[in-house]
Amino acid sequence: MVFAGTTQLTSNNDSTAGTEYGGITFNSGSGAFIVGGNAISLAGDVINNSTNLQTINLALALQTNTNFNAASGNLTVGGNISGAFAITKIGSHTLTLSGANTYTGTTTISAGTLVIGANGALPPNSSVAINGTSTMQLASNTGLATLSSLSIAGGAMLDITNNHLIINYTGTDPIAAIAAYLRTGYAGGAWTGPGINSSVAAANPGFGVGYADGADGVVAGLLPGQIEVAYTLDGDANLDGVVNGDDFTILTSNLGKEVNGWDQGDFNYDGLVTGDDFTVLVQNLGRAANGADIALPAADYAAIDAFAEANGLMADVPEPATISLLAIAGLGLLGRRRSGSGRHAAAL
Repeated sequence: MVFAGTTQLTSNNDSTAGTEYGGITFNSGSGAFIVGGNAISLAGDVINNSTNLQTINLALALQTNTNFNAASGNLTVGGNISGAFAITKIGSHTLTLSGANTYTGTTTISAGTLVIGANGALPPNSSVAINGTSTMQLASNTGLATLSSLSIAGGAMLDITNNHLIINYTGTDPIAAIAAYLRTGYAGGAWTGPGINSSVAAANPGFGVGYADGADGVVAGLLPGQIEVAYTLDGDANLDGVVNGDDFTILTSNLGKEVNGWDQGDFNYDGLVTGDDFTVLVQNLGRAANGADIALPAADYAAIDAFAEANGLMADVPEPATISLLAIAGLGLLGRRRSGSGRHAAAL
């Protein structure tokens, strides 16, 4: 199936359903096409040799392992991709998948960027390999993605934006590799490094990417054999979307220890739980990931105040700025705090 000529932005495939093609090619110099119509069988590669965005909105039943080559311009596939075969993203431009895909082979990104543009566009329990200096991005608000395995080359990256993923594994626990991807993605708090990062966290101070191993028993509902990686508030140790006394308890139980996880209170990825992690937590205390403030018991503030004083960390605790927290200042729990950075003054 070859497309050439001027732009056609209406359905232009009149093939009989199930017709097999040895590939789809958009010729150099051709206009922009939106290809719709009946589902076809695909026994070859998809190639965009033009500089225009090309869109394929018909279902593709793969008959072989298939390259999607965004060679000279971007590609979007909105039709459902099925078949017991792998797909490989090649070419320096961007491929966006937005169909309800069910192909069962490995998803490999060897060059350019693969955007998962809708929930379900990455099939459940996909095996994903991101090679070279390529990128896979979960488009904002696409929700949960599930993987069976994940490998990321040293110069490649997975941008989860504001989503989360669960890795369902069998055999050896891959948590060390996942943690290593996150440490490089953290990039000193910028969240722009290779590995696992978040362009949304990079643009929103106070947010980051946390992770938990189901084997640790910290995150409710996360089972042994599962690892969760999630965009969330800094300090949200148990990945429940709020920073409260439960997260503080996790941190204090590991203070001064070498640990191997965010879900144990290591929020700055240095392998230790220290006053620096405490500072990260208290700046978001009483905050929910959706931006709302949450009511916390006065006992939580009392415990944090006492802990900070006992450990020489009072200077790290921001002064309250909301009416709800000022209301408990009369208890004498918060009156000694000096002003912090003010970055999350609305939360604490």
